[in-house]
Amino acid sequence: MKHLFLFAALLLFACSRPAAPGDGVRRIRVDAGRVEALRLEEWFSEVSYVPLSDDLLIGTVERAKVRDGKLLVLADGDVSVFDVDSGRALLRVSHEGAGPGEYVSLSDMLYDSEADAVEVLDRNGRKVLRYGMDGRFAGEVRLPFSPFAFRRVAPSRYLFYNNNMVSEATDCRLVLYDAEASEVVGAYFPVDRHLATYFFVLDAGNFGSGTNVSFHFAASDTVYGFTDACVPRPKYVIDFGAHRVPPRFYGEDYEDIRDFSERAARNGYIYMYGNFQEEGNVAAFSFHRDGEVYWVLYDSELGTATVVNRWTDGADAGAEVGIAHGNGPFALDDGYMYFFLPPDQLIELAERADGAGVRVNGALNRIRDAYGFSEESNPVLVKCRLKFKI
Repeated sequence: MKHLFLFAALLLFACSRPAAPGDGVRRIRVDAGRVEALRLEEWFSEVSYVPLSDDLLIGTVERAKVRDGKLLVLADGDVSVFDVDSGRALLRVSHEGAGPGEYVSLSDMLYDSEADAVEVLDRNGRKVLRYGMDGRFAGEVRLPFSPFAFRRVAPSRYLFYNNNMVSEATDCRLVLYDAEASEVVGAYFPVDRHLATYFFVLDAGNFGSGTNVSFHFAASDTVYGFTDACVPRPKYVIDFGAHRVPPRFYGEDYEDIRDFSERAARNGYIYMYGNFQEEGNVAAFSFHRDGEVYWVLYDSELGTATVVNRWTDGADAGAEVGIAHGNGPFALDDGYMYFFLPPDQLIELAERADGAGVRVNGALNRIRDAYGFSEESNPVLVKCRLKFKI
């Protein structure tokens, strides 16, 4: 990556400062040593299980977003779209290649409800491609950088996250880009040159999924909202207490990200959190520790954060489902939280309940019996209505 820094003298747009923190910055205190089960009946007023159609089989879910009744799933290099109420398969974007309407590799996606279209981000190809819900290619936006995540904030304006990548257009992590004018109109958070020599992680969900736009990145404990002018402003501080990475630790010398990760783990530090999302007075995000996945649910009214590594539905006779990489992604939108129950976990849950002489709740039983689930089936989408929506 060092050769990228030769572009520094040619940068066209310098980084700006984010807006000053307002009075409402909240500190989310996370006690990583106190982990419990997410009891669905305590957080949600309604829980439904939606089998995703096997018409479009998906692999391990890398990212998931929900917008206006559409579930977008990035898995195995493709984007698949499902209806969140019925699980019906609506569209698959699978056009890897070098020709018109094709991409090199996908790193993010979004649904444009006004145009009824899906946009996908091709990081290595440096472009955004648009496809109608009929599957037809509908245009592209060429980019002067290689972003990892994006969010459209106006008809022709996008926010892009560049991770630790410096380009000829900017040396900032966050960029506001005008697609119509083909120019950078805002840039924030300059890349730390020392950090860029070793710290390269695929942190996900940098802009959230629902109607509230937020931004965060690894190696920072701050979550940002945005002003009306789309300038980032601190909104939350994630406080892992004794597990927080001291700033000086990032300044030490490391061979690569693996060396950093191993030394961070030995010290009990948590540096990977992501997928921060808000809905009403509930915020949720995930973090990794010792190879395990955890969710944090924060109630802003009570000011409390709950750390979970498994969930249980009260109708399931106390059966618990562990949170892992295969079912870790989640999305919040329009008063609901969405996550996945992979087929192998559904089968295990049912077998465990049968062996104990109890029954899995009616909804899961009907799914298992009616759909003939196997381990090759698509996951079940768990759709939960938040109790605390404002």
